[in-house]
Amino acid sequence: MFCDPFIFRNRLYLFNRFGTSLLCIAISGSDRAEVRILNTYPDGKSDRPNNRYANRCLLLLDEILLVYCHQRLDKPDEEPQLWKLELGPMKWHRLQLLLNHHLPMGRVCLRQAAFEPTAFLHGECGRSTCQEKAHLYQISLEQECVKVHICFLGAPQSIIKPVCSAETFAIKKISLQHSTNPLLEHRLTFYSEMYVCVPL
Repeated sequence: MFCDPFIFRNRLYLFNRFGTSLLCIAISGSDRAEVRILNTYPDGKSDRPNNRYANRCLLLLDEILLVYCHQRLDKPDEEPQLWKLELGPMKWHRLQLLLNHHLPMGRVCLRQAAFEPTAFLHGECGRSTCQEKAHLYQISLEQECVKVHICFLGAPQSIIKPVCSAETFAIKKISLQHSTNPLLEHRLTFYSEMYVCVPL
């Protein structure tokens, strides 16, 4: 079963529901209606998204696809993961999502703002004890780890933050319930989990 479609360079791509391969269908040009199955490749740790995540949210940024995986079938309490797929070499890189508040786990939506390097992540909270039913985050996309011109070098697992300044920034978290302080500040960081980012 194929799902989670996106369009890139006049081709329609759909993920294999239980794997990381892609169905590719040409939608224009001389090869219109040509169908291919494309493999994707793991990062330097031989790692790629787990195929037991029930849902994916996709955000296409030029030649980069951000994939937010959530609701793992075999481990319902497993936290979501954020991955980057480079669409040229079809290579995965895991991005570490650090958030000092709860991660959206259900009915998640990831969308980019029009004409701005900003995205919004919204979804129901995965913690039953949370006083807020859902969370909304504003995310900057002007970070080196989500750009195509990045070189990755091996680094020890003990690294807590990247050598290059993968931007740490304040984002707005908007409470969806009535509160005396409906606008709270939280912080979010993206960085490549096992790598040092070096701009070319």
